[in-house]
Amino acid sequence: MATVFDWVLMCAETPEFVAQYNRLFGASINFSAPRRTPIEAMVDRACGHEPAPVNDEADMHEFVAYCIDLWCRMPEVKAAAARMGA
Repeated sequence: MATVFDWVLMCAETPEFVAQYNRLFGASINFSAPRRTPIEAMVDRACGHEPAPVNDEADMHEFVAYCIDLWCRMPEVKAAAARMGA
């Protein structure tokens, strides 16, 4: 049985879902952005190169809330998640 946590992870791992969420809500979430190692972050700070944050914390909270809202509202979402092995 799929859980709401599984559903949120499945949404986050689906590039098209994330792209459409960004388009509809004006967010800039990117789960496939490369992560910097601690040494890379330290060198970037020392050189004055501080890239913009990839995912705004408020956008992330809203994304999770949106996924949970979909889960709660639509029983077919739960059934689809169960079929997809989430």
